[in-house]
Amino acid sequence: MSTAPLLSRGRRPKGFTLVELLVSMGILAMVLTVVMAVFKGGGDSFSSGSWRIQKQKSLQLFLNQLKTVIEKANYAEVIKANGGSPDADPLPISIRRDFRKTDGSCAAVDQSILFFAITQPAIEAQPDIGTAGKRGHWSGVVMSCRNRRLTLRRVGDWDDYNVPYDAPLNTYPTTGAIVTLFDDGIPNADFETVVEDVRTVGIFDFPGVAGTPVASGTILVRATLSRERAGQPVAEISEKIVSKLLDPYHTIAELP
Repeated sequence: MSTAPLLSRGRRPKGFTLVELLVSMGILAMVLTVVMAVFKGGGDSFSSGSWRIQKQKSLQLFLNQLKTVIEKANYAEVIKANGGSPDADPLPISIRRDFRKTDGSCAAVDQSILFFAITQPAIEAQPDIGTAGKRGHWSGVVMSCRNRRLTLRRVGDWDDYNVPYDAPLNTYPTTGAIVTLFDDGIPNADFETVVEDVRTVGIFDFPGVAGTPVASGTILVRATLSRERAGQPVAEISEKIVSKLLDPYHTIAELP
């Protein structure tokens, strides 16, 4: 007769069956999946929050600089020696059609969307009081959009302005003798600033209407930045500025 311990009737050995192990592993996997999703969601929220803070500051700085230069946009003028009305070449503010009074996409384009000039006037000589004449100075401002990158640049050389950006010729003084009285460049005025992750830009002009009480003379610029994953936005911010024109009746031109 065997002396090995006998199992009591109806009892099984201690331990887990294969089915119990598989069920336990499945439950553990589900719990770990939920925990990882919670941590990932928290990480994404933190990352998106950091992106918003950084990009909002960058966009505000960009738009504030744009506001500063838009409010300096003017014509090329020659101050007359006799005190009469100055001669002027009406250099327009030119806006690309796809971005004028609408939010245009900056995602897959390579276009310059805004042009205007900032000048210092020429002054005629006044021989009777011994005052020499003074030449005027020109600089051009351009905002361009390329693959979600918005660039604002002020340039004092026509070739550097026209060639890379295909600037409209009427952004530069060309009228009569005025063109002979202006030189390229304003000292210490050139700059370039950039903001990334741009989704849309809209330029909304509200010019004054000569001969009517409507004289708002403002330009609103609105930009939206987005953080994307797999081509879909997961976070976005929008900012806008309103600039008051020096001349409320400044000519606005639309580019195709």
